[in-house]
Amino acid sequence: GNDGFYGLTVEGELSFDFPGMLRVGFGGSVTGFDEDSRKLFVPTSEYQVGIYPWQATVTKRPGVLWKAYASIVAPHFIDFLNAYFSYEYVAHEKDSITVTGANATSFLGDKLAKDGEYSAQLVHIGFDYEVTPALRFGIGAQSVFNANRGWKTITLGGSLAFIF
Repeated sequence: GNDGFYGLTVEGELSFDFPGMLRVGFGGSVTGFDEDSRKLFVPTSEYQVGIYPWQATVTKRPGVLWKAYASIVAPHFIDFLNAYFSYEYVAHEKDSITVTGANATSFLGDKLAKDGEYSAQLVHIGFDYEVTPALRFGIGAQSVFNANRGWKTITLGGSLAFIF
């Protein structure tokens, strides 16, 4: 997911556990990446979007990736039903790109750098039901909203857990 770049992440979380009631957590992380030179497809016009037909040698450092989240877990809030909720904010800063080579002035490295910038807010919600201590059924959803340069999607999923 990092196009082969190495990164270093610093992450922290503060959690509170109220036994028999709720678990609440707040956290965040920041990831920085290394710099590397490689051949990439680079735009030659401001009007090009997504697919660029020509390559150039570029020195690239992906932008810093920021994440912050808050989560709540309510175990057994109704008999054997568990509930999960979390909110997450993700932001990726503009990449640092320098085009090198004989035709460097023909390429728009600044446009390519800006194309890597995005942010989004996500909400996750889920439930699972403990049929027996060894068998659980679950359902969950994730929604992306207020996205800048990202898809606004909803993902649904289900689970079956057999613990032995």
